[in-house]
Amino acid sequence: MDQVKNVINNSGIPQTDPSVVEANIINRIFWVVGVLAVIMIIVAGVQMITSAGDSGAVTKAKRTLVYSIVGLIVAVLAYAIVNFIIGKF
Repeated sequence: MDQVKNVINNSGIPQTDPSVVEANIINRIFWVVGVLAVIMIIVAGVQMITSAGDSGAVTKAKRTLVYSIVGLIVAVLAYAIVNFIIGKF
């Protein structure tokens, strides 16, 4: 059994705790969600600028902006909650 441990330890494969791997995956997912929310905020701004006074287009742009901000807030809160829970266990 010691020979197996030596082979594994000398294989060059990094030995990481599964909770660290889970935390890294979760952090990357939240990073992607945050980037998408910021992109959607920019898209909403462009929609509002190019609406040319059309009330329907302005309403659509405002709705996109609100949903993007709500999504960003949810992502930040989820990130904080997940990191708090991972830190406790």
